[in-house]
Amino acid sequence: MAAERTSHDLQAAAKVQQAFLPHANPHIVGARFSWVFEPCAELAGDSLNVVQLDNNTVGLYVLDVSGHGVAASLLAVAVTRLLSPSAGGESLVLHMGADGIPHPAGPSEVATHLNQSFPIDATHQFITLFYAVYNSQTHKLTYVSAGHPGAVRVSRGSAPVILNGTGLPIGVGDEYEHQTVHLQGGDRIYLYSDGVTEAMNAERMLFGTDRLLSSLSTASEVPLTESISRIQTEIARWRGGASPRDDISILGMECP
Repeated sequence: MAAERTSHDLQAAAKVQQAFLPHANPHIVGARFSWVFEPCAELAGDSLNVVQLDNNTVGLYVLDVSGHGVAASLLAVAVTRLLSPSAGGESLVLHMGADGIPHPAGPSEVATHLNQSFPIDATHQFITLFYAVYNSQTHKLTYVSAGHPGAVRVSRGSAPVILNGTGLPIGVGDEYEHQTVHLQGGDRIYLYSDGVTEAMNAERMLFGTDRLLSSLSTASEVPLTESISRIQTEIARWRGGASPRDDISILGMECP
């Protein structure tokens, strides 16, 4: 009976996590989004989302809490909740301007606030995060990487480029600085967790960054959703049918 109750509770908690995943594309004219979320267990330490910040701006992120199980999933849900715009307009990702209108907070501001809210001596865990803000009018992508794998930019006719950052993970960092890139029409941005590059085959070899970049380059001519499905299939093939040892999260955006 106790085991049955525990299983029921875990299933309920997993549904809460699922509720925070994207359910529809934001209303940014021309932009496309796609994602895959594959927990290695019933509860995940990863989370991802795309959030509408205003008529022209979205925030997008992938985060990964250290460890696995209930503690990691609870912290992932707590952080995800803070990264969601509130009904009143004021939240961690939005701040009220002098004009009385909510404006998107800068990625460095978001990371610094999270770092202050979740110190490792209180949570005993750290969080890696790649958080970006994209403005469809200026075509600027502003981002911060807090100990997280750098997102990959794929441009037509060019080799994939990693958008590296230098910040420490949330919980052990200090101040954060964001960086900005100007995107072109058709550019794609892929955010992902380390469960992608650290997937192992039977010989305990990692899937690795080079293999990911090669996969993204090969899939640059197919639709965004198909490109992510191809990566997921390649990772599964690399594992040789074995279950994932870590959560796998991939979030892609294609610019208009």
